[in-house]
Amino acid sequence: MNSSTSADNICLLLRKNLLFDGMSDDETRRSLECLRAVRADYLKNEYLARQGDAMTAFGLVISGRVTISMNDIEGNRMIMANVTSGGTFGEALNYGNEEHIPIDITAEENVSLLWLDARRFRDDDCISDALGRTLARNFIALVSRRSLSMNDRIQILSKRTIRGKLITYFTQQAEHCGTAEFDIPLDRAALADYLGSDRAALSRELSNMRRDGLIDYTKNHFTIFTH
Repeated sequence: MNSSTSADNICLLLRKNLLFDGMSDDETRRSLECLRAVRADYLKNEYLARQGDAMTAFGLVISGRVTISMNDIEGNRMIMANVTSGGTFGEALNYGNEEHIPIDITAEENVSLLWLDARRFRDDDCISDALGRTLARNFIALVSRRSLSMNDRIQILSKRTIRGKLITYFTQQAEHCGTAEFDIPLDRAALADYLGSDRAALSRELSNMRRDGLIDYTKNHFTIFTH
């Protein structure tokens, strides 16, 4: 890890990520060294990587929010995921040494992160000891969890109507937060992109759902009601 990164200040945050699950501060620092961690900062709307770039590392967000998106053949943007503090992105693409990624990665707000190199798991000197093997197992679990989260995305996109997509999305958010009242990390334009819908149609459906007593909201703060 480069000298500009203070590992002591972020170990607590990192241990909340599955990759460093169960590790002490010292083990976390050694793991960062194994993965050749590099600190980087980006301004709002700055690209971290663009479609067609090589994925030479995967990211772990320290602060801010990162958006993963792609464009369809007509140039319409679809948000695939939002990653906030403590979350990671690009793990499988990095490990697979993808030379031309199919996504754009953007700083939705000012972002500070660590770039980590998953290709190090192919090196015997990285996984030769007990800590290295634990780190490798955690990485596999992290990638597996990412696959499960993509199933949530598929459930949303499989719904035929905007209301169906919204209900599925809000239900997932409530389950994730453990409460029927929660904030979402998307403004209206981004939510429309995430659901693959028109922004005006989305706004109308949100109003209709509030009128029908299904939800209430103020900006990005939502409450869902069960009947």
